[in-house]
Amino acid sequence: HEEGHTTNLTEIGGNYIKVVYNNGTNKVFTFDKVLGVDCQQNDVFDEVDPLIDHALDGLHATVFCYGQTGSGKTFTMEGFDYGVTQSGKLKPLMNVDETQHGVILRGIDCLYSKVLERMQNNSHIKYKIQCSYMQIYNERVFDLLNPNATMKAAEKGKGTGGLRIRWRKNDQFFVENLFIFECDTSDQVRELFEMGVKNKSMGSHQMNLASSRSHSIFTLYINSWDPSTPDCIIRSELTLVDLAGSEKLTMLAKNPSQKLIQ
Repeated sequence: HEEGHTTNLTEIGGNYIKVVYNNGTNKVFTFDKVLGVDCQQNDVFDEVDPLIDHALDGLHATVFCYGQTGSGKTFTMEGFDYGVTQSGKLKPLMNVDETQHGVILRGIDCLYSKVLERMQNNSHIKYKIQCSYMQIYNERVFDLLNPNATMKAAEKGKGTGGLRIRWRKNDQFFVENLFIFECDTSDQVRELFEMGVKNKSMGSHQMNLASSRSHSIFTLYINSWDPSTPDCIIRSELTLVDLAGSEKLTMLAKNPSQKLIQ
């Protein structure tokens, strides 16, 4: 709650949230869809599923997971648990039940399943899938699939110290030297994704045990073409984004450090 706006009741509907304040007033916020507190990971992914079809049809699609630290953004996108090692460092625990898988893992499996189905139903279409995974912190871009370009490497004084963002003449921005891998199967993509999760730089503060305080962007690049016209390629991207927490810095620590402020 915000100061002066303490609430005693929140009503959740299919496409709205009603907030009733202690002073008797209320406010209704409407949305395309509202998922209640009892929803599961598969319920969330049901809302994302159509975007995969759009991407396979040649349209760019993006999923942003936005909210306050501790609200479940990373769990929604990844589905992994996090533990603490003996040295006090955070470690992702990836051996979780499939029902716990988040948007990214479900999206990978769903994408390849739909690609296979489309190719079986239409012999005149072929696909090539690639992926990349980056972390953005303090306006610097780090490559989670390149051990020499991660934020962890930079913190140790090693590696590139971050990648540069460039601009092409066709009004497109891109990350220079970002590793992009071609993957024939969903297992290959998952292996790369899990490697990237392990390479993420994580920390803890008083609002959340496991927080990156950064943006993480996992991108699937989709190329499709008709074998009879191999030079005519349709390119699209499915981008899955786990944004940094949206809260005020004073909520993260009593005396925010300079690093946290950055």
